[in-house]
Amino acid sequence: MIETAFKYKGVSWQSELHRKAIFDQVNDTETRLRGLYLQAGYFLSHAFDFVPKPLEIAGRFANYNPNTEISKDLEQEFGLAINWFFNGHRNKLTSEITYFQIEDNSLLDPADGFRFRIQWDISF
Repeated sequence: MIETAFKYKGVSWQSELHRKAIFDQVNDTETRLRGLYLQAGYFLSHAFDFVPKPLEIAGRFANYNPNTEISKDLEQEFGLAINWFFNGHRNKLTSEITYFQIEDNSLLDPADGFRFRIQWDISF
């Protein structure tokens, strides 16, 4: 696993890359998987004075392959979010639209599609 994080003057960045090999001792098989996500955000008030300071826009890309030996076994997501921070990450409202692209040999119909989500995070 490799991960990165960066935060500077309204810009934030996070990423993770995973590569794993799982050995099933009962069935004597090995499964290799890999995945990654990249996420970046920006507080627009750093560039435009008229934008409120608690407003952040963020984008996300994720890719997951649960078994690298199987073709057409890939899950991806592309997301765009708007965050409003009332009290840092302890109290924030997120509105997000995400497109999922899923390749799966066992599905007759593609499982691709959009998800819209509103989430309010409160931490004590």
